[in-house]
Amino acid sequence: MTARIYKDELYKLPAIELYKMVIKKDIKRFPNGFWQRPEGEQNAVEITKFFITDILAWKDADIKEKWCGNILKKNSLGGMLSVLFLQSPYNIINLVYPNRFKPWEFKRVPMNYWTVEIGNEAIKWLFEVKLKWSDSDIKKNFSGKVFIENGIGGMFHIVFKSIACH
Repeated sequence: MTARIYKDELYKLPAIELYKMVIKKDIKRFPNGFWQRPEGEQNAVEITKFFITDILAWKDADIKEKWCGNILKKNSLGGMLSVLFLQSPYNIINLVYPNRFKPWEFKRVPMNYWTVEIGNEAIKWLFEVKLKWSDSDIKKNFSGKVFIENGIGGMFHIVFKSIACH
């Protein structure tokens, strides 16, 4: 027979210990209001770091390739995603690892993300940081295929479609 755990006692536990109880099914879910508490954002940072490093054992490349809302929901973090981060997995990652990743490095960017200015930033980042192309490399290799192969084909379509419509 397991001892009954009361909500007030759960709030006193460290966030990671509470998360361990949730994933082991010792408790059904985080207590009501857990994410709305003043320490909710800090708890999200601690739990997300633990989830990525200790449970998933992901490196940066794994995060870029696999990070999404579904992985959070499947691992009892859907409430955190919706309450604190407006359903944006990128917002979580950027809080946990500030400015470590660009939104376009993931399979999906936040809804309504692309603007001409952000598109220009992404293109500059692609050529200068990721591909490290010189001006002559750009002139020789520039094509829509480059954007698709580097995961920003959607941006290319959205931004240039909006420019053409103006």
